Amino acid sequence: MSDTGISSTEGAQAQQRPSTTSTPRLKLVPALEHAIAVVNFLNEHTAEAVSLAEISGTLNITKSHCRSILMTLVQFGWVRFDERTKTYQLHSGLLASASSLMASPVLSRIRERLDNLVKQTGYSCVLTQPQTDDSFVVIENFTTTRQMEVSHPVGFPFPRDAPAQMRAYIAWQGDDRLRKWMANWKPNAYTPRSITTPDALIGEVEMTRERGYSRSVGEHFEGMMAFGLPIYDRGGDVSYVFCVMGFVNDLRRHERSVAQLMKRTCRDIHQSIMAKPPAHFLDDAG
Repeated sequence: MSDTGISSTEGAQAQQRPSTTSTPRLKLVPALEHAIAVVNFLNEHTAEAVSLAEISGTLNITKSHCRSILMTLVQFGWVRFDERTKTYQLHSGLLASASSLMASPVLSRIRERLDNLVKQTGYSCVLTQPQTDDSFVVIENFTTTRQMEVSHPVGFPFPRDAPAQMRAYIAWQGDDRLRKWMANWKPNAYTPRSITTPDALIGEVEMTRERGYSRSVGEHFEGMMAFGLPIYDRGGDVSYVFCVMGFVNDLRRHERSVAQLMKRTCRDIHQSIMAKPPAHFLDDAG
């Protein structure tokens, strides 16, 4: 039995058995669902423009319906159509439609403090937002002036089991939340150091709470190290996770000082946005 109250056997069973509480699928609007799928597909193919045939074939949408969606998105500036190559790419109009999201007062306060954290530590930081499927998306990237740095662009997706993000996100949410997360866990060996057993994962979640931050050493990207902490909102829910990243052989030597600065920054963020983190969260922050 672990300190979380979840035994390794129970964790394994939760991983293997399907959820007994089936949530009925919401009645979605097909046209809107397809349009969102098209936008997401284009977002995943930012390196190259894609054709109508590629989009409709991959998403299993009829060409006529897919063309109508694309032309509507082009009309509103969300997508750009290249007449010469007959291909499509996301366009800046999408950013204009979402400008209020990125300009919120809460995000401004968070950005200011994370930018200061990067200046203090000398290491890069990403701010990620949890998604409905428990994955994470980078919404802000804070870089340093180092010659070699680790960074991920805005929009970069992290999977639900990304070690630093997942542990920071889940650790303080309670045993029931961890059980629910593990019920849908499919271990991925991203590197030889990736955790792939329930007991080891539960133990690392416990350690995250004990040390006051999550820690990943070469588990997701070979040779990379990351520390993470959650940011709560006024309702007591995790709204963001921020991670400081660097090369293992460098960041490991400065772990203690970086972790202390991360905790102070996290507490300052919570005070500035009037957040409601769990009781005794980061009480040991210096």
